[in-house]
Amino acid sequence: MFFRLAACVLALSFSCTAPQSAAQNLPVPNQNGNINPKVVIDTNYGRIVLELFADKAPATVNNFLAYMQAGHYNNTIIHRVSRNFVIQGGAYDPNLKKKAQRNAIALETAASLKNRRGTIAAARKLSEPNSATSEFFINLVDNPQLDFQSKISPLNQGFAVFGQIVEGIEVIDKIRKVSITNKPGFPGLPTTPVTIRSISRVSE
Repeated sequence: MFFRLAACVLALSFSCTAPQSAAQNLPVPNQNGNINPKVVIDTNYGRIVLELFADKAPATVNNFLAYMQAGHYNNTIIHRVSRNFVIQGGAYDPNLKKKAQRNAIALETAASLKNRRGTIAAARKLSEPNSATSEFFINLVDNPQLDFQSKISPLNQGFAVFGQIVEGIEVIDKIRKVSITNKPGFPGLPTTPVTIRSISRVSE
């Protein structure tokens, strides 16, 4: 799913089932007492290590981990590159076929979690705050316009940040420079696939 903000258009319609409540099986503290897990996104451009904010966005983290544990992200693509905005992926295979989705989750924004460069957030429909499923985006720059502003409208309710890059920030800078094209429903599609080979938990 894509979103539209200012001149950045990420529009794609999809069928969304009813939101599910906060997740079950939330992450537990590791041996160092830290509840925040780390995951590695293995791409054909390099590895990105993320710390996920389970302490501040538990339902969104749990949703992401559920997709990860099911192998959903294996052999998916980054289907949107907007060089001065975000890169987005998590739903499509290299043939642009959308993978099966779980129920959507409720929007989970926190004042302390900002859409800054290197953070990961859940993509959703612009018109429906509670519509995030498997898709995510990584902020290439600081994007304060994506933060929670108010509950006046769905647009102003922001996009849920749930982690940040702790290793491999240079990988997203490689990806942002790839050649892109536009196809119906896929603006900013890399001409040569940017592949997510897998996403897995980092042992600590």
